[in-house]
Amino acid sequence: MAEKIKKEKKQKFKKPNPFIWFLLLIVSKIWMFFISKVKCEGNALKKRNKKEGAIVLFNHQTNQDHFICAQAAGFNRLSFVVSDYYMRKPFTNFILKLARAIPKVQFRTDLVSIRKMKRAVEHKGLLTIAPAGQVTLHGEVTYVDPSIVKLLKLCKVDVYATQIRGGYICFPKWRKNRKSRKSKIRVKIVKVLTKEQVASMSDQELFDKVFEAISLSEHELKKIEPIKIKNPEPIEGLENVLYVCPKCKSKFTNVSNVNEIKCNKCGNTIYMDEYARIHPKTKDDICFENESVWYNYQGELIKERFAQDDFMMENNFKLFQNPNNPKVMEEVGSGKLTMTKSALYYDGTVLGEEVHKEFSFDTLTQLPFSPGHHFEVPDGDGVFQFRPLDEPGTVVEWVQTIDTINSIKRN
Repeated sequence: MAEKIKKEKKQKFKKPNPFIWFLLLIVSKIWMFFISKVKCEGNALKKRNKKEGAIVLFNHQTNQDHFICAQAAGFNRLSFVVSDYYMRKPFTNFILKLARAIPKVQFRTDLVSIRKMKRAVEHKGLLTIAPAGQVTLHGEVTYVDPSIVKLLKLCKVDVYATQIRGGYICFPKWRKNRKSRKSKIRVKIVKVLTKEQVASMSDQELFDKVFEAISLSEHELKKIEPIKIKNPEPIEGLENVLYVCPKCKSKFTNVSNVNEIKCNKCGNTIYMDEYARIHPKTKDDICFENESVWYNYQGELIKERFAQDDFMMENNFKLFQNPNNPKVMEEVGSGKLTMTKSALYYDGTVLGEEVHKEFSFDTLTQLPFSPGHHFEVPDGDGVFQFRPLDEPGTVVEWVQTIDTINSIKRN
């Protein structure tokens, strides 16, 4: 690690190549034209002090946020901080390197990335980062790591925010049909803080300003400006996130079909309308006000289980790692992942050998994941990616359980 940091010190920061950035803008506009109507409603970066760098925050609604931010910024070249997960995919690795993005290991202290971020603003770059490391699953802002305040204090530059509205409605992370749900997206860039304000404000005041700037509710937007969606299967995949039936409280019994979710145990049925709002199908069915309320209800059930002295959670998974190529994940074994009130460990095989691997439970804050497919446990020994052997909904159950336990610890 020390040698890696020393090597990074010698490297000069480079803004995204102007030609590559221009191509990115063109491709983004053409791609989004056929998928969604993106309307840019303001760009405060036009009036920024170009003799200094700046930090640009954005609310993380979709995996396409970088394209949306690029359109809003125009010819102001953004230096994105991205998850190292995307650097493990050959095509996105190629594109991100061309855009000179800064990779960062999610939910772990990454000194190399921090040095690169500092260097970006020192060389008049526009460091662009999502304070909420996770894409929202339910239309509301997710956990924001307080370390964003340390970054602002370290960089000592003006702070802007790219505010995206309608992204979750168009590109929900849980959708099975990878095509978008065609709809409108609104985006604008506003100035949040001057460098003088950053220097004078307390950590809590700074955090509150950051949270306020990116805390945009998609469900409030639906009330104010209902947005029609065009997709033949608008609700499919949501059962991998909302895995508890609101009527009988059974887990993993919800099944989606076209625009409905039905519980296979009690028959409770919920449908999604053309404005991406959920409703009970009949007067006997039970449905929460929106996905966020439903998700929080699951969190309350987790809190009840965690309060019990004998709390334990365990499931069988396939284990994937990248032993031969950093960009290629391979199945290396299978076994049982177990979590208690004080420990998280894996018992199973790795490359044909039986192992017992304990993870640093106290420092674990969130899990990178893809709904219904996998989650990763950040660890100093490398990538540990777990894929369920049976029920896809267990992915989000594990992710939400870690989130909930950390919420309990913080409070």
